[in-house]
Amino acid sequence: MKIPPSDLFAPLVLDAAFNTDRDQLDGSLTPLKDTGKAFGAQDFLGIPFILGQQGADNVVLLDKDPVTLDAGSAQASYILFLHRVEDRPTKYQEGFAEGAQDGNQLGDHVADYALHYQNGETASVPMLRRFTIQQSHIGWGASAFAAMPAMKPVVFLTNTENNRLGNKGHDYGRGETRHGSPRDSMGEKLWIYALPNPHPDQPIAQITCTPQTERALIYAVTLTQLDEHPLRPGVRRKMRLTLPEGVELNGIYELDDIDIDLGTVISSRAVLDYDPQAWASNAADVQPTRLEREVVIDYSAHPKAKLYIATGDADYQVYDLPGSNGAMEVAPAHRPVILKIVDKASGQPVAARLHLHGQSGEYLPPKGYHRKVNANWFEDNYGEFIAGQNQYCYVPGECVADLPLGEVFIHISRGYEIQPIRSSFTVTPDTDELTFELEHVLDWRSRGWVTADTHVHFLSPTTARLEGEGEGVNVVNLLASQWGEMFSNVSDFDGQTTIGAKELGGNGEFLVRVGTENRMQVLGHISLLGYSGAMIHPLCTGGPSESAVGDPQELTMAEWAEQCIRQNGLVVMPHAPNPHSANAPPISSWAWSTPSK
Repeated sequence: MKIPPSDLFAPLVLDAAFNTDRDQLDGSLTPLKDTGKAFGAQDFLGIPFILGQQGADNVVLLDKDPVTLDAGSAQASYILFLHRVEDRPTKYQEGFAEGAQDGNQLGDHVADYALHYQNGETASVPMLRRFTIQQSHIGWGASAFAAMPAMKPVVFLTNTENNRLGNKGHDYGRGETRHGSPRDSMGEKLWIYALPNPHPDQPIAQITCTPQTERALIYAVTLTQLDEHPLRPGVRRKMRLTLPEGVELNGIYELDDIDIDLGTVISSRAVLDYDPQAWASNAADVQPTRLEREVVIDYSAHPKAKLYIATGDADYQVYDLPGSNGAMEVAPAHRPVILKIVDKASGQPVAARLHLHGQSGEYLPPKGYHRKVNANWFEDNYGEFIAGQNQYCYVPGECVADLPLGEVFIHISRGYEIQPIRSSFTVTPDTDELTFELEHVLDWRSRGWVTADTHVHFLSPTTARLEGEGEGVNVVNLLASQWGEMFSNVSDFDGQTTIGAKELGGNGEFLVRVGTENRMQVLGHISLLGYSGAMIHPLCTGGPSESAVGDPQELTMAEWAEQCIRQNGLVVMPHAPNPHSANAPPISSWAWSTPSK
């Protein structure tokens, strides 16, 4: 979706000052990639610039002599330069990290940019490497301190979400990040510096750019009279609006054709409408209604930015942020609040499953948790959970959440023996800490009962323990297995460690033991729990989708079971194809077996 640049900027035409053709650059001034070159009228970060034309002198090379730019006697609060300095390898002490070329050198006096006013006064600003200007070839953590990459951050969906929409997505791991750095998003890696004008009321006649210790390139210059700094979009905020007629959400209930000129749309998702009365009731499960004509938009943008929603091939609905056309601000979640969850009887912190949402149904995860929980197979490897449309995280008794001022809705649960909390509370500017007490209303544990989950995959052992404690599950069996050519949790198995045991520093109440789920595609799956010694192989057999193509049928279910019993384990039959008659022989073979002492 291509939208117009902001009309709050006036680009200069620098044709008379251009002295070099970019295609003729070489050495340390050659772009890192020879793709994506832009010419003529362009916009970067939603800001309009006029670059030179291809096949002619189209950049200002600052090498030996000063270059003067005609400013047209314009007034400006900021003068924005699209520029870069030549690449130069980082030099460390001889013999240490030699050859690193990541752009970390800083402070060299690259050039001076001097503003000449019509009244004869002059104001000059030094351009320092990695402060106001930076090179193209950089590594991570080497962005400039006072200049911005000339491209916006890239926001995208996960791999599975793209597959569901029929789009080409990123690789799985990169898709999980949901964004890409702007410094990696363009062929010619350029930087924008907004030079603050010390005399914004004085017309600027000329700008003189004087090279100093290093060569640099100026691609374009634009002016603005904005009061606010033009390159500071601010922290993430939210707005809620009703979709224009004819605009529909996509297959995952998000809005595709939406953009901001001076900012970035992070997400645009259907509003989840909760009934406050139902939330305060004793109903076992309260789910929101998804409003497919209203969205909550997460964004980061300049205060004077405009939001665009496509209503046709070249038509847009334009919104201020927020303001016009029914756009409503959602209270920003900027107040950090410590949330403590404790046992009512002892006052000790306890792990629990936690959900928070604001008045527009927006999920409010604590720090360190996802704003959108990933519920897809083999992608939900975190301490998080989704029940219907309610997103949850598992917290170890205390967390910090950035919350909006006003009413916040909360749900805390910890298994069947604990009275859950589902209520709301009010956050004020003075709210620093809140404590929630969980009451034990059933006490089967004191009667000798133990809760257990015999079938868990993909989590790390420590995450499995946190989730087990948060659900009131005393014993979690985390099962290594094989899935065609993929193996899960195999390296977590050692045949001896029970995480959470007293001898390992735990309290002995919430335990995790890694076992195996051994699978075959004809007779079903078998879970081998708590056994000691070596892992029982093969994990899977007989071919896809359990084991790999070409694998033989190496053994029977009964042989797996008997080996587990010999290693002092417990056997569980989790899955079996219909009819179940094929499982009778293995059941009879190991039901009467007694583990060796």
